[in-house]
Amino acid sequence: MLVLTHVTPMSSATQSKLLSLPTKPFLLVCSCISLLMCLSGCVQTSLTVSELSPDVFRLAALSQQPLALEVTALADPHVGRQFGFGILPLGSVSVPKSQTLLYRVLYQVAAERGFKPVTSSGDGTVPSLKVIFRNASVMAYDLLVQRKVVIKTELEATLTSSGGLIRFHQRSRKRYSRFVSLPFAKELSAALETTLRLHLEEFFDDLERRIAK
Repeated sequence: MLVLTHVTPMSSATQSKLLSLPTKPFLLVCSCISLLMCLSGCVQTSLTVSELSPDVFRLAALSQQPLALEVTALADPHVGRQFGFGILPLGSVSVPKSQTLLYRVLYQVAAERGFKPVTSSGDGTVPSLKVIFRNASVMAYDLLVQRKVVIKTELEATLTSSGGLIRFHQRSRKRYSRFVSLPFAKELSAALETTLRLHLEEFFDDLERRIAK
């Protein structure tokens, strides 16, 4: 037996309400995400400086070649930003103690190269190495499954002999990138220290070749 039922047509107002139901939560979520992005864009990540190992000081004490170290800090401590999904700004990155950071890395590299780092050249009887931290860039990109950190540094180094003669002068840039699990202050600080270390090691390589000629 065939049963006929009457279906009342849905009014346009009802259709509009039903269509708007999934849209409102979606817009709410988008608004919350946008607000979080804006708030996080004001967050600043300050990079830290790690302590030198006691082994570095023991190594330096064994050397008979004193070398006075002098470093100049960055003119601007703000060095970069972090990005979510590759493009959305999540906050700035700064290096408030760039002079301490550069000095400690330089001290370790100099000790490993056979020098005894000192803080003063005395009466000009000790050769000195001056390094200026000209520029730095620290950028972190969150790519969902992995995070990429890109570091760029610009240093200027001048080696002056105990007699006051400039034996070596060089200004160069270094770029270093790596993937990390979490691009927080600890990981970004380690990446910047690694870049500075590689940069300074190149300086010492060129310095030793120049002096050997």
